[in-house]
Amino acid sequence: MAVDLTVDSNEIAFEALGLPGLEALASLTAHARTLGVPVILDAKRGDIDSTAAAYASAYLTGGRLAGDALTINPYLGMDSLEPFITTADDTGRGVFVLLKTSNSGSIDLQDAPLASGVPLYRHLANMLAARAGTMPRDEHGFTALGVVVGATHASHLAELRSVLPRSVFLVPGYGAQGGTADDVAAAFDGNGRGAVVSASRSLTYASGPVGGDPTGAIDAARGAVVLMRDAINGAIARR
Repeated sequence: MAVDLTVDSNEIAFEALGLPGLEALASLTAHARTLGVPVILDAKRGDIDSTAAAYASAYLTGGRLAGDALTINPYLGMDSLEPFITTADDTGRGVFVLLKTSNSGSIDLQDAPLASGVPLYRHLANMLAARAGTMPRDEHGFTALGVVVGATHASHLAELRSVLPRSVFLVPGYGAQGGTADDVAAAFDGNGRGAVVSASRSLTYASGPVGGDPTGAIDAARGAVVLMRDAINGAIARR
């Protein structure tokens, strides 16, 4: 199965520019829709349930800033996730819960052992699997409740794919952070489905530092995307 391409938009980068940045985000999202390209808003939102409901309304309904999916932070507890999950389910969108992130410091909390000896990320995975088990599935068996697992944790990808068979994985960390095609192959199910692999710097700066001929930068990024796609498809086929 070919790996599809998406726009993975880092909300924080747009917010740093103030109102013009949010206007740019709205314009980019609208343009992506005209091309039929899914948009994942990497906003990592999370708050108490009433505030979470407002975030969900902003990013998972029909507003100008809405995307097709949103990354969310689980560390306020499962009740803080519910407004996002139910809104995504109701509107045909998706959420990706931060589970085992690609940064090296993720071990500080996510790998911390609980009293039972189970690491925190696995405890969270078990709770998310139980919640996904109550949700409607699409024709491929997946629900609107996805998770984020970094490409820099290949062994965790294999482990968590078995725990969360009904969740799509968003897999950051490919390329500049060190993740490879062979690393991310474990995120896909037996049919080559169920994962979205994200690369940023290795594609954005494929032609080198910012500046110079924009056409050359576009061509370099396109070439890097094709190489990434083909490498991942090859790794999936070799499993």
